[in-house]
Amino acid sequence: MYTSVSAPPKGSFKIIFTPTPSTAAWPNLPASGGSITSSPGTSNLHRQQRKGPIHVFNYIDFPDANDKRYGAESDSDNINNTFGPRGYDIKLYKNYTLGQTLSKFEEIQKDLTLDALIVIILSHGTNRYSFMSSNGGIINLDNLR
Repeated sequence: MYTSVSAPPKGSFKIIFTPTPSTAAWPNLPASGGSITSSPGTSNLHRQQRKGPIHVFNYIDFPDANDKRYGAESDSDNINNTFGPRGYDIKLYKNYTLGQTLSKFEEIQKDLTLDALIVIILSHGTNRYSFMSSNGGIINLDNLR
């Protein structure tokens, strides 16, 4: 799944949730929701100026070894290779616990210098509005607003 988070009025967040495209579809992210579709011949999208942060939370390992997300590192690489050259500042958070995740979101929310940002969450979920941290903690997207 990927989630975009923006702060129209400073200090408040709007979360838009969309299911993840299959790994085979990367790096062709869906064009809906304001994301960029990477395809050959899109060199005009490359910019020297930084556009802002993309926070990528990639949860790979979980308490139950059967839940490991094999190949998840390539998802992070594809995000970096797609958006990095286009001027975005990619920040990767790998295998954060519940506490670390909540602390990082609090830190992101306090950054009032941002006009907008993108947050991508790569994990398992119990439903379409929650995801699992690396220590098995369940995080509800409504609690991150």
